[in-house]
This record gives sequence, C-alpha cells and structure tokens, in this order.
Amino acid sequence: MDWNELGEKAREARIKKNMSQVEVAKALGVSSAFICQVETGKKKPSSENLIKLSQLLKVKFF
Repeated sequence: MDWNELGEKAREARIKKNMSQVEVAKALGVSSAFICQVETGKKKPSSENLIKLSQLLKVKFF
C-alpha cells in the first residue's frame, strides 16, 4: 500500500466513525493540518502515530 492509499483508507475510516480531523488530531496529539496531509498522502505518519491511528479508527493499514 502506498501513502496515498493509506491516506484514503484513513479518511474513509475517520468519516465512518463520524470523527473530524480535529478530533483525530487531538487524540493523536498532532495538528489537524498534519492529519489532512496524511489523508492526502503529502506526509507520512511516524510508526507510533500510524499505530495510534490504526487503533483509534479500528482499521489495519498493512
């Protein structure tokens, strides 16, 4: 899976859970701008944030 696909999957999961980018950002301790960049494939999350995102959204990325 490339980073664009990961971002799309994260966005879809976030929307399914009725969460905003701001809510996800607060839960991960990052900015909402960073979440936006992850969802559009412009930034790669750290391993730690990828695990947190996976747990928060209840989705497997790999």
